[in-house]
Amino acid sequence: MDGSSVGTSSLAKNFSGALDLLADIVLHPTFPPDEVERRRASRLAAFADDRGEPNVIVARAGVSALFGPRHPFGYDNNGTEGSIKAISRDDMMDFWKSHYVPNNASLVVAGNITLDDLKALAESKFGAWKSGPLSVPQIGAPETTKAKL
Repeated sequence: MDGSSVGTSSLAKNFSGALDLLADIVLHPTFPPDEVERRRASRLAAFADDRGEPNVIVARAGVSALFGPRHPFGYDNNGTEGSIKAISRDDMMDFWKSHYVPNNASLVVAGNITLDDLKALAESKFGAWKSGPLSVPQIGAPETTKAKL
């Protein structure tokens, strides 16, 4: 809801190549228009399917009751049908530019690699990544319901 991650796993001998792929994804997203539309259609179809799922309906009603329908936490991680229909590739690129900056990111690595080797690899893959201003949304207070059980 308020975070994201990009991850990979590999054998130690393939770690440099895996980190190359990870860095390319993080530093050079393309959001291909055909893929954006494919994912949009998939999410809208999932929304239609979810209309018959009691657990999904209850979960969506619950977060709406807790936070209010205009609060970012007042809907589930899939957003809303309206937001899915309205978002554009340009919106996605703008979001990436304002949120995916190194001063708003962490690189977490576990495995068979020394700290010195990891530092050298991380600097070679991410060293040119430029910091930027952090975009912190002002989300406001929840607008809860007066309903009681």
